[in-house]
Amino acid sequence: MPHTLMLAQADLNPAVIFGIAAVLFVVVLIFFAIFARFISLWIQCKMTGAGISFPHLVMMTIRKVNPSVIVR
Repeated sequence: MPHTLMLAQADLNPAVIFGIAAVLFVVVLIFFAIFARFISLWIQCKMTGAGISFPHLVMMTIRKVNPSVIVR
């Protein structure tokens, strides 16, 4: 019980909260950018039964392989 009281009384600086929120926003934005880039190729893979997963599409780009050439 004393630990919960200490957490309830902790004063967080608004700048710290804003910094954490900004970092979290950037991480979510990067995730959605990656997702939006590969979603159409991933759906195409699923519909054709190509057997290429979403992480494989991302790894192809990291390895400098054009995933759209492989999928199509």
